[in-house]
Amino acid sequence: MENEQKQKDPNEIGALWTKTSKAGNKFLSGLLKVGGETLNVVVFKVQNKKSEKQPDYRVLLSKPMEGAAPKKVAATPVVEDDDIPF
Repeated sequence: MENEQKQKDPNEIGALWTKTSKAGNKFLSGLLKVGGETLNVVVFKVQNKKSEKQPDYRVLLSKPMEGAAPKKVAATPVVEDDDIPF
């Protein structure tokens, strides 16, 4: 059998996963690719919707959780001319 690779949909701009908060509320978390930039987002259902003109869901930029360790980013070392050994 030939090893077939699943082709990605050219219209896809991101993906979302269902999560549950510590308080038991369900929400979506994922990423969107917009203008060459990847944005981490969360999606919450609007509670107490008062009219059909209000949206059903809100999409927000994701922020790190309080107390969560920051993601490690590889830093480029700064090299001064005086540090070069020749």
